[in-house]
Amino acid sequence: VSRPLENCYSNLLNDSAKGVLSLFLSLIGLKIARTPEEMHGFLCNTLLGVQQKHLSAEKSLWDITRDSLDCLLKKGLVKQKLANDVEGSSHILVVSELGQATYKGAVDLSYCDILYRDLKKGLEGLVLESYLHLIYLVTPYDMVSQCNPDWMIYFQQFNQLTTVEQTVAASVLFGRAH
Repeated sequence: VSRPLENCYSNLLNDSAKGVLSLFLSLIGLKIARTPEEMHGFLCNTLLGVQQKHLSAEKSLWDITRDSLDCLLKKGLVKQKLANDVEGSSHILVVSELGQATYKGAVDLSYCDILYRDLKKGLEGLVLESYLHLIYLVTPYDMVSQCNPDWMIYFQQFNQLTTVEQTVAASVLFGRAH
């Protein structure tokens, strides 16, 4: 070894702690850890747990655990369930249907609630006579900000659509007034 070794840092806290959120969702979904205490214990045994003082001096691992679980609960990805065991009853964390779809489908956690809302909206506007609604459903969220349509061309194309297609476009995209 002729050069000094590069430092290795945990990426669990990068991008708004998305790594911790994904880790916790997977732990709950796989039933490896089901309580906040078990989550904290698991997190203590990660590279983040070892480097916590260097990576996040302002927050303890318990604060990170609590904040991450609160975020998962708020997004509806996990829910609390009353479990009866030998020692009495306690609350455990279980993955919701949305959480299961998110972690099994490898959906980005920052978009999962938006994606779910849009899919529900798309289901309301589902018209099987046209494929136009599919364009709305498959458009990547990170591409929307890069789209700058020429509204005159859009208006001309919109007017060439059938009545059914105009109804779909108005319900999921934009109508004439836009």
